[in-house]
Amino acid sequence: MKIERGRAVGKTIAKAMVEVLSASPGEVVSRMDSCRDNLLETAEDDEERDEIRRRIAEAKLSILWESRDTSRFMAVWQEMERLGYTSAEREASMLFYILEFCARDGRDDVSCKDFLDRLERLVTDMPAAARSHFESVYQKMREKLSANAA
Repeated sequence: MKIERGRAVGKTIAKAMVEVLSASPGEVVSRMDSCRDNLLETAEDDEERDEIRRRIAEAKLSILWESRDTSRFMAVWQEMERLGYTSAEREASMLFYILEFCARDGRDDVSCKDFLDRLERLVTDMPAAARSHFESVYQKMREKLSANAA
């Protein structure tokens, strides 16, 4: 995606996110999907369409993790996993949301531990510049999940 187009897409998504911050989970999904569909209409190629889908899924995840709507949150998580990630840093950021979701709900199941292990592997392989930030995120999430298990 060209830089100018990327900025325009980013601004459109940011505006849509602000508009749905206090909306119900169903409304968040509906309005963000509408934003995605509008952006896809003007996408130049498949690569841009994929990037728009990823960015919208990331936006939905970053809003829905605070909701108590487990089914919608997990549906968006599955969508995010299917779409993939543009970098280890983006994947680690999205793992933060699912780990916060696990910690907040007091979940102590295998999938939450798997997410934490996955985050640890990503952090270990990151360039030094990003590693220190994500190491602290990993430690914080490990402590939260350990508290749930106790």
